[in-house]
Formats: sequence, structure tokens, C-alpha cells
Amino acid sequence: MAAGLGIVPDVARLLELAFPLIFWRISSFSARLALMVVASVLFGHSGVAWAADPHAPSAQQLSAVLATQAHDEDDTAPDVAPDSPRASVQHFLEQCSAGHWESASTYLELSKADTKRGVALAEELCAVLNRKLRPDADDLSPLAAGRKDDGLPAGTDEVGRIPTSAGVKAPVRIVRRDAREGEEARWIFSQSTVARVDDWYDALGDRWIRRVMPPALLREGPRGFLYWQLLASPLLLGVAVMLGRLLSRLIVGLLSRIARKPRTRATIVDARGALSMLFSVALLRAALPWAGFYLTAYDLVTRALSAGVVLGAAWLTIVASRTFAGVMRDRAGETPGRTALIGLGQRAARAALILIGVLWAISEFGYQVSSLVAGLGIGGIAVALAAQKTLENLFGSVAILADQPFRIGELVRVDGTEGVVESIGLRSTRIRTFDRTVVVIPNGKLADMKVESFGTRDRFRLQLKVDLRASNDPKAIVRFLAELREKVAERPAISEEDRLVFGQRLAMGVLEVELSGYVKAENLAEFYEEREGVALLALTLAKSHGLSLAERIELKV
Repeated sequence: MAAGLGIVPDVARLLELAFPLIFWRISSFSARLALMVVASVLFGHSGVAWAADPHAPSAQQLSAVLATQAHDEDDTAPDVAPDSPRASVQHFLEQCSAGHWESASTYLELSKADTKRGVALAEELCAVLNRKLRPDADDLSPLAAGRKDDGLPAGTDEVGRIPTSAGVKAPVRIVRRDAREGEEARWIFSQSTVARVDDWYDALGDRWIRRVMPPALLREGPRGFLYWQLLASPLLLGVAVMLGRLLSRLIVGLLSRIARKPRTRATIVDARGALSMLFSVALLRAALPWAGFYLTAYDLVTRALSAGVVLGAAWLTIVASRTFAGVMRDRAGETPGRTALIGLGQRAARAALILIGVLWAISEFGYQVSSLVAGLGIGGIAVALAAQKTLENLFGSVAILADQPFRIGELVRVDGTEGVVESIGLRSTRIRTFDRTVVVIPNGKLADMKVESFGTRDRFRLQLKVDLRASNDPKAIVRFLAELREKVAERPAISEEDRLVFGQRLAMGVLEVELSGYVKAENLAEFYEEREGVALLALTLAKSHGLSLAERIELKV
């Protein structure tokens, strides 16, 4: 038996180290990560039970606290008397943790009928206290005479109250027993409390497990877990994960058949991993009443499951944000700027959701995340100062993508540089000049520059000048101008607004005829083609009317 007891801690330690790897073959990385977080908090971090709830100690932890509290209190606190309620309850819990039920039974006030059942009653009372009561060390008097201000008779103290099925709380009381032959004075659990132990024990959901489980596995292990619970946890978790995945597949299959839109079906399929995680957590939560966890372990497990719910909800939100980003991309069409901005927003939202989910999950275990958030804020300020230029360019790219002063493929003029926008990145924008060189401009500076975009204009200004010799026949010139106006009006590409053909001035033996207007063209090539047609038209008409052109012909845009 001693050898068997020595093996149990080694098995528990091996299980503690191997636990995160047991379910490594779960398909989703996020599910693996969530399970590892829960497992590491459950079995890996020392002192996490106190972080989860400082008022929920197990029997072993309460014994240690009661033993050291007298030495750790300040000089004004009274010493703990060896025959005080605190010391007696401490010793009782120590005997229970060690499995010394014979010694623990001496702390029970037994009736004649219960004398032979002292060991069994001590074991049952220990299970009831660990399952139903949260003993508070401050409520236990360190004085030999006990408390005198609790309204109870002298020699009687109350440890706490245990809820019953009737909705009332029955008191757990101890009474003082003076020294006897072979025994020192001590406080023992009263006969009325011992009389309720059977009823309290029968109300426990795990009593059937205790009746069939070997005594060695019923001992309390790390973090308030019994050894059989440590051994059964991987199996229970594995069954819950498999059932959760099965339920998620059934639900996803049913919803996919009902959904009509392809995007909705894709979203449902993407949410399968998150639903599997949430279903697994729900199944584990439903199995808790039959697992028989002590209060400390129970609180820790429920907090871990709450963290699992938070992570699952964050996972679902990330899936929803991905779907929303897809809808926004469809609405943006083939606009590269908006598509890049939507992608940047999706990545930022995903990072924010993951950070919020992790911090929220950590807070479920009782850790104070406010200091962590403050540290992240200070670190963020330091990073922002160190990467000021990078962040300036990043925000500049966001401003450019949101405002869209120009697009990829458009002709622009920036600070005297003309060219076609080749790419808009998170840090800089590249412009291909007419000399086929590439000019790289940081987005932070580009956002503050004056940018002239030729790609956004809907019309091009046409300005054509024809120089006629002053020696030409004036009547022929009049006929030329009239016919030129008619021919220009017939060209659909030239807008009617501000369309003018007139003789502008006469100087140095030259009559300058100007034709101006706006050409509707998609790009420069179409504009150049239209301008060429108008120039050839003017030349043809001038020749047909017998007009002589001056030596200079000037075309301007």
C-alpha cells in the first residue's frame, strides 16, 4: 500500500506534464491553444488557486494557512493556543488530508450509536466540508476559550453553515472538550453536527464514486484535486471534445443545408471550430456536479470553463468579422485602395479581438489585468515614440486609402513629379515616371502634399491655335470660321460647354484663330486622338478655302 501511495504523486506529475499534448491532434490550432491555456492554468501555475479565490482554500491549504498564520501575523495579533478552535480544526483537516481517519475521528463528538462509525463519519465530514463549506480562518478563534461575541453558549463556536435541500443553512459547530486521560484539551465537532453528516454526505453527487474508488485515489492532490480526478480529467476532456466536435458538425451540417447564400454557408463552416469549443465547454460544465470537485478545484474549473467560453465567443466574433470584411470587399468592387483598407481593418480588428479575449480569459482566473493593461499602455507609448516615422507612414497610408485622392494606374503630379501610380503600400507609394524610373514617396509626407490627379478628371481641355496670313481674303476667312464651327459641333467628343471658334487677334501680319473647348475622353490617348482629328480638320478646311497658313502652328493642352 505504501508503494502504491508513493506512485500516485509521480503519476499526477507525469499527467501534469503530458496534459497539454494529449489532445494535440485536435484539428484547429485555436482549439489547441485554448485547451493548453486551460490545462496550464489548472495544473501548471503554483498559487493559482489562491488567485482564483483567496477565500476558497482546500483542506490541505487551509491547514497550511492555519499553521502559519499565527507566525505571520503582526505583533498585535494574539498567538494561536494549541487547544483553540483554530488549532483543533487545523489538526482535524491535517489528519483528513493525510488519510489518518482514526485520528480524525477523535475530533467528533460521537453518540453511543455512532461510536463504531467514527472513522466513516470523519471521512464523510471531511468530504462534506471540502464540497459544501468555505472555512474562513479569520472566523476561527485562536483563543482557548473560543469566541465570546458570537451569541452562542460558552464553549461553543461555529465554523460555518452548509446549505441543505430545504433551502436553509445548517450550522457546523464545534464544542470544547476538556483534557482527558491520554488526550489534551481540544475543540471537537458537536454531536448535533455529527448527526447531520450522513444526510449531508448522501446529498453529494459523487458519493457513489467514493464507494468504489480505492482510498489512495481519494486523497487530495495538487490544486485541491483528488488523484482520481487528475487521472480522469484527460479522459473526461477527451470525451467532451469529441462530443463537442460531433455536435458542431451536426449543427453546421443542418444550418448549411438551410442557408441559401454561399457566403452564409461559408461562414457557418468557418464557425465549426468555435462551436465545437463552446459545445465542449458546455458538456464539461454539465458534468461538474458528478465530478465531486472540492470547492477550490471547483472554482478553478469553473473559471477555466468561463475562460473557454470567452475564447470561444472571441473566436466566433473573429469569424463574423471575416465575413463582414468579405461583404465590404464585394461592395468595394475592384477598387484596390478600399480593398487594402478593408484588409488592414480586418487584421486590426482580429488582433484587437484576440487581445481582448485573452485578457478577459486571464481575468476569469482572478488575475488583475489592469496592471497588465497599464503596462501595455506604457509599452505602447514607448513603441510609438521609437517608431514615430513608421506609425506616421502607417496612418498616412490609412488616410490615403480612405480618402482616395488617387488610385493605382492613375496619372498624377506630386511635387513636380509626374507619373503613373504603381502601388500604394502601408509605408510608401510608388510612382512610375515617363522616364520609366520609380519614385518612392513615404505615405506620411504624401498625405500632406499637394497631389494633382489626372485620372479623376472627366474632360480634357482642348486649346488649338491656327495662324492665317493677314493677306488672305477676309470673306474666305469668314467662310472658313463658319464651316469650322459647324464641323467642330458635329464631333460628339467635344462638349458644347465653352466651345468657341473665333479670331483672337491680328498682329505682325498674322491672324490668330483659336479653337477651345473640352474633350470627353477616358484617358490621354483618346484625348490626343481627338485633338489630332481637330487639327487635321482645321488644316483641311483652310486649304479648301484657299487660305494660306502662317509658318507657325501651335498646339497646346
